[in-house]
Amino acid sequence: MLSNCRVLIAEDEALVAADLAYAVEDAHGEVVGPFATVKAGISYLADREVHAAILDVNLADRTVTPMAMILFHRGKVVVFHTASGLPGELAEFFGHRHVCPKPSLPQHVVLHLARALGRAT
Repeated sequence: MLSNCRVLIAEDEALVAADLAYAVEDAHGEVVGPFATVKAGISYLADREVHAAILDVNLADRTVTPMAMILFHRGKVVVFHTASGLPGELAEFFGHRHVCPKPSLPQHVVLHLARALGRAT
């Protein structure tokens, strides 16, 4: 489902991050991260590319808005996995169709991402 797809995961809850990473790998995707901070994610994106991302809205250091906007401007698919909903700016750019509310099964989040990428079977 996600073959040859590099998926960045930004999640500061270690168990949730691990579950998402396993689900991406089970779908034959390549996991980038997981990153627990926006700073680490942005640092990675400074000189590397991904195809898509699964982002928690609130990370350890701040909201994920700066990282999400980098991905948006690069035309990447982003799915938000969050308990808090999207802040105004993110909702404006991404819309609520890109939100998987917590708690969601990791496989559901990955399926949502695959559908957004046009790769769902």
